[in-house]
Amino acid sequence: MKPKLLHPLLASILWFACPSLFAWEPGTGEMEKTIKSGDFSGYFSEATKWLNTKAPTGDAEKIAEAAQGGLFKDAALATALDQRQLIAKCGADKLGAFAKADAGNQAFLAWMMKSAEVMDLLLEGGEPRDKDYIGALGVLKNITDADPDARKAMHLRMALGTALAHAKPTKAFQGNETIDPVKRYLHFKTAQKNGELTPVFDQLRVWEYAKVLNCDGSDADIEWARAMLKTMRPELVREARYIAMVSEVQYTTSNWGPMPHTFATVLNGGGKCGPRAWFGRFINQAFGVPVWGVKQPGHAAVGFLGNEGWKVKLGRGWDHSTWDGMRGTQFLEIVKARDHMQDFSQAEHLRWLADAMTAKEQAAALKGAAEIVTKNPKGPKTSLKLTAPKYPTPQAEKPWTPVQGVQHLVAVDFTKGTNAQRRESFDFGKQAYFQKNSEGSVEYKVNIPKDETYGITLGHATANGSCRVRIYVGDQKIGWMHLKNTKGLWGQTNEVDFALPKTDTLRFVFPSQRAVVVKWIELKAKGAAAPTKTEAEPESKPAVKEADPNNPDDKDDQ
Repeated sequence: MKPKLLHPLLASILWFACPSLFAWEPGTGEMEKTIKSGDFSGYFSEATKWLNTKAPTGDAEKIAEAAQGGLFKDAALATALDQRQLIAKCGADKLGAFAKADAGNQAFLAWMMKSAEVMDLLLEGGEPRDKDYIGALGVLKNITDADPDARKAMHLRMALGTALAHAKPTKAFQGNETIDPVKRYLHFKTAQKNGELTPVFDQLRVWEYAKVLNCDGSDADIEWARAMLKTMRPELVREARYIAMVSEVQYTTSNWGPMPHTFATVLNGGGKCGPRAWFGRFINQAFGVPVWGVKQPGHAAVGFLGNEGWKVKLGRGWDHSTWDGMRGTQFLEIVKARDHMQDFSQAEHLRWLADAMTAKEQAAALKGAAEIVTKNPKGPKTSLKLTAPKYPTPQAEKPWTPVQGVQHLVAVDFTKGTNAQRRESFDFGKQAYFQKNSEGSVEYKVNIPKDETYGITLGHATANGSCRVRIYVGDQKIGWMHLKNTKGLWGQTNEVDFALPKTDTLRFVFPSQRAVVVKWIELKAKGAAAPTKTEAEPESKPAVKEADPNNPDDKDDQ
């Protein structure tokens, strides 16, 4: 016997009487259809209706307790909420256009929008540059295409931080070039793998990574900065006191010369509070330290993640600081909230859920619950701090292969010295350091058996073009040499010939000037040949006090 069919009128009554039997439910299949069609407005509308049926009710305290008890551990609820929030941030039409633009974009969205973890990291990581979420998605897609590692763990956080920082094309310092976000990400990935960055870099979250990877130095600038600091001030690298290199940026009216300018130009030509603050931010970021730009009344400074948490350097405290319309004290409140990342995430989800509510009373209760969770965190606390890397002990001094007629002096093997510091080089051996604004001298045992002309060369590093060295035998000044601007990397002077009298000691004097490091000195016998004529040494200028008057802690080796 055939079953009787329902009367059409009865069927329609059952449809409206039992809507839950036919209600929209979130799921991977629905999202994949949406991505293929590009119609995110429909998904957004249905997700909003569904979330209104799933949101907790009651007063703010009750909802806060539910949130901290694991409300958003429900995978369907968390994923649907993330998807709705991402569509809201991007704009349904713009997200649809992104999906339709390229089959690769669709594959990328299919991966990202079914993962609550990826969406959470993006949405909780802070706003992208100029609030351009579509731009950020494009950057993230390009990075994950270039590097499969960028889809998981630390590298995912790095990739997201890069995407937020470079959602809009970003010019490098002084507009020299446009920064390529993929190359920027890969640059820091390689530096981290090679142990060139501070250890805390591995622990950063998306929010902090964006504050490293938004560095406005070019990739070449950043690579130079790490090599320069290891050469000029290796102790600052070992002790993670990168910011102290600002003391080498002379406090003076900038003299940068013709374009193009780089951060090596800043180190050479100096500047007042603005350029010094720019350099301080840059040198921190080069080693993987997040920074927050700081403006103060009539002054610029640096906010960065220090050894005791976030701090201000080169200026006054947080209560005098602002950046991008935010007060320093407000910034610290955000830092405090993010230290309780589990609770921060719950509070953010409550706010997103509140935005989806059609009932104003329920939305207000959810927002109130978010404030309660923020003010009364119950989850674990993780306060990030700058820590010093553990570098291997430098190798011993490399042996010098004797050359006929050449005397090779290791710079730190002086018999007498004034204001000359022996410091371990980063790679091998040691180097002699002559700090700025302080005359230093070193004396060496040599073997000059008769009056003769010698060519003298120094292996040195300095970051400006105004430094020199004087050569003495006893109290007799033999002459002087110009020290090339090596941009803080190892280089050497031109060989200069001097007529030396018979002696067993030579003294090298570095006048009060900018900082110099010396690795070796060589004397090459030239016989009775006439020495090269050199121009008269420029007049010495009084030492410049490079302290910034607006900066209470601006001093050497801060």
